[in-house]
This record gives sequence, structure tokens and C-alpha cells, in this order.
Amino acid sequence: MQPLGVVLKDAAWTVRGLMLPGLGADIENLDNCTHRDWSGAVRGALDELNQQHSVILLVGYSLGGALALNAALEQRPAGLVLLAPFWTFGDDWSSILWPVVRLIFRRVKPLKRADFSTGEVRHGLQRMFKNIDLENPQTQQTLRQLTVSLKPIEQIRQLGRRAFTGASMIDVPTLVIQGSRDQIVPPIRTRRLINGFGNRVEYHEVEAGHDLVDPESGAWDQIKERLLLFAALASKAGRNPTPDGSLE
Repeated sequence: MQPLGVVLKDAAWTVRGLMLPGLGADIENLDNCTHRDWSGAVRGALDELNQQHSVILLVGYSLGGALALNAALEQRPAGLVLLAPFWTFGDDWSSILWPVVRLIFRRVKPLKRADFSTGEVRHGLQRMFKNIDLENPQTQQTLRQLTVSLKPIEQIRQLGRRAFTGASMIDVPTLVIQGSRDQIVPPIRTRRLINGFGNRVEYHEVEAGHDLVDPESGAWDQIKERLLLFAALASKAGRNPTPDGSLE
């Protein structure tokens, strides 16, 4: 998220990037974290910002989109920006089978059949693991044997369901940017999400995959332009409340 933060900072916004519990240096505790821990961290950060600033722009990418959406229901930022917002893993059949899968398979190997020659897989891993050599057969084998628990996946699933259910109650200006070639959060799912919003949503599809926050995504200039224009409008509206206290 850092490049996106720099864009907003250069536009005179105070920027706060958040590392969620169980991620980054805290990855060993991921199995013990719930979606309530992640949502609580977002609420705490927003509470601190609200004490110091009159206008808050809440930006969420992928899983962060679900967190931002849920947080906006309680704390009503001046503007909400969702980039490739996650809310579900797949089609209806996978949702039906999930309880069975969760009981039978406690741990999975997500990279067991990964194609390390594809750009999206390589770039994602290189962002997660600095200086990783994906050409090394031993490295590839180690990644294929990497085992993760299904507990965090269940928490992510619950968080997405809450976001989808709460979408109808969103009543703040909202910008949604979606990659047309995104295979992780396909456009059809994002359109289904925003169709349930309670307010009008500004929606844009750009020629990109899931890597919208990457300056090399191919659509970075468009994303920056849309973001900065929306941020300026949200800032203006947030500083000019109507007589009843709501935003213009």
C-alpha cells in the first residue's frame, strides 16, 4: 500500500498505513487472529485519526476493502475508496461445500500446483518475500510444500460475508476501482457487491489484474487520477456539512 500512501501524502493528506494483527512480523500468530481482531485494529486507527483530523478518507484494497467497508458502517468517513474489494472466495457451490472442506482439511498447501512462470504469481511472491529466487528449483519445492491453516481462510470468509451484508447500509461517497483482468476478485463479483450498495457508487474498471496498488500494474496513472479527484471532492464535502450535519 505504500505507493498509494505516497500519492495521497504528496496531495497533502496525512496518511496512516495499517499492518493487521497476524500479518507481517506477527505472522506466527495468524492462526490465533479473528476477523474481529482485524476490524478492531481498523477501528482503533480511525479513532486516533478522528481525534486529530476533521476529514477522513478510508481506502481499502482486496481484503482491506472488506475491512474498510465494515468500518465505514460505524464511523462514516468523508469518503470510502475500495480497490478490487474482496467479499467472497468463489461461486455458490464452493460456499456450500466449504463447511465440509473445513472439517476434512485442516491445513492446505496453497502453492502446491502454482505456476511460478506467470507474472502475477511471481510478482506476488516477490512482494511478500524480498530477494526470493524463483528460478531456483529448491526454492520452488520449498514453496510448494508451504502449509497453511484453514483457520485464517474461515475468518476471511466471515469478514467478506459481513461486508456483503452491510453494503446496503453504506451511505457515504464511495469510489470503487476494479481490474478488468482480475482473477482473484473478478469484476463480476465486484459489480454484484456494489449493486447492493445503499448509495450511488462511482465505479471504474481499468485494464489491469489484481495488482492495482502496484505502480507497474499498467493502470497506475488512471488509478492515481481517479483517487486524487475523488479525494479532493470528499475533502471539500467533508468540510462543508449541510445544516442537519450530514455531508453535502
